[in-house]
Amino acid sequence: MIPVFITSTESIIALKRNFIDLPVDQAILITNVLRLAVAGLTIYFMGMPFRKKVDSLSEIRAIAYLLMAIPLIFPHQQKYAFLFFLPSIIYLVYYIIQKRKVDQSVPFKLFIAFFVLITIVFTPIIGSDIIGRYVYDVIQHYRILGICAFLFIPLLVMAKPAELNKILKNQSEDK
Repeated sequence: MIPVFITSTESIIALKRNFIDLPVDQAILITNVLRLAVAGLTIYFMGMPFRKKVDSLSEIRAIAYLLMAIPLIFPHQQKYAFLFFLPSIIYLVYYIIQKRKVDQSVPFKLFIAFFVLITIVFTPIIGSDIIGRYVYDVIQHYRILGICAFLFIPLLVMAKPAELNKILKNQSEDK
C-alpha cells in the first residue's frame, strides 16, 4: 500500500495517487519501518515483558491486534486476509456497547463515528456489484482498505480493557 503513494506507479485508472516520487530503495525503507512499527506495537498490546497474569479482555485485545497485524505486515495479502480484522471489530463493538451505557460524551461519539466510517470499508457494501465498478476500482486504486486497516490501530489503543473491566465491575456491583 505505501509504495503507491510515494513512488511513481502505473495503474488502470488515470488518477494520480502518489504525492511524492521517491526512489524505490527509499520507498522500501519507509515500508519496512512502518512494518517494524506495527510489529513493535505488539509489545504494547502484549505487555512488557509479556505479563504473567492478564485479564481476559486484555488477552482478547492482544490476540485481535496480532491477527490484525498479519495483513498489515506481510505484503501482497488478498482481500480475504482482512478477515483477520474480525476479532478487532468484535472487540471494538463490545467496547462501544459497554461504554455507551456510561459515556455519552462528544469524544466518545466521535470514536463511534470514526469506527463506523472505517468499518464500512470492510463490509459487502463496498462490493463492485453494489457501488459500481468504477467507484470500486477507485477505492482499490487509492488502497482505501489498507488505509482503513491502519486506522484501526489507534482505535484499539484507545479502547482500553481496563476501562471495560471498570464498567463491567460497576455493573455487577449495581445488580
